[in-house]
Amino acid sequence: MELKLDNGVMYYDVRGEGPNIVFLHAGVGDSRMWATVVELLCKDYTCITCDLRGYGKSFLPNSPFSYARDVGDLIQEVAGGSAWVVGASFGAAVAIDTTLQTPEQIKGLILASPAVGGFKPVSEVLEFGRKEDELFESGDIAAASQLNVAMWLAGPQRRVEDMPQELCELVYDMQHLAFTHPEPEHVVFEKPSSPAIDNLAKLSTPTFIASGELDAPEFLALSHRLNGEIAGSERVQFADVAHLLVMEKPRQFSEYVGEIVGRLQTV
Repeated sequence: MELKLDNGVMYYDVRGEGPNIVFLHAGVGDSRMWATVVELLCKDYTCITCDLRGYGKSFLPNSPFSYARDVGDLIQEVAGGSAWVVGASFGAAVAIDTTLQTPEQIKGLILASPAVGGFKPVSEVLEFGRKEDELFESGDIAAASQLNVAMWLAGPQRRVEDMPQELCELVYDMQHLAFTHPEPEHVVFEKPSSPAIDNLAKLSTPTFIASGELDAPEFLALSHRLNGEIAGSERVQFADVAHLLVMEKPRQFSEYVGEIVGRLQTV
């Protein structure tokens, strides 16, 4: 399905019945990364997935746009104005931005391996970005995509060769598609005037943070920072998994989401 926006459309899908949960994918993925999680949760919840613009089936507009505004429109039009939001990595950053802008729309946040607006990497993530830019600018999209599989699926402590082939292929395909999406001449990625990382204390929405113990140390440190600065937030760490924990351990993550939403629905 397509959500009509002021300057384009965004692809989304809805499965199940029950409390609304919106799933926001990582920058290395698209809505397909949630397939197993949604399959497990849609028996009890209305699961809404989307391809943020520039990913999957959603194309960038030839004008300024805001990811947070897109998600706010999705919640308003598809979820009746209120939903839980589950975000992975970049999707978590979008979820936080959306919550800071329209807190009345968000019942709760579940952030997996979260990024956050204004985060500035200084070590291994910075070096990854340098290598990715070098490969992308040289035109070696295949190598740049494979680099993302190694960094985000396998993580710094494991080899790609030891990871499930089907996950490697899916992550590669999602990232390769994102790399090859056209970027119109007049597209502008709008950002909040004040980055979210400087406004975490303003979040009063129930917030839950999940990390994988094999993730890049910078992301583990960031998850601890969010936990320390968002009042009342809870943090858990999944064993034997890296950045894309929602794909590696979908059943465990689904149980985690279901327990949280079920618990707070009864409060």
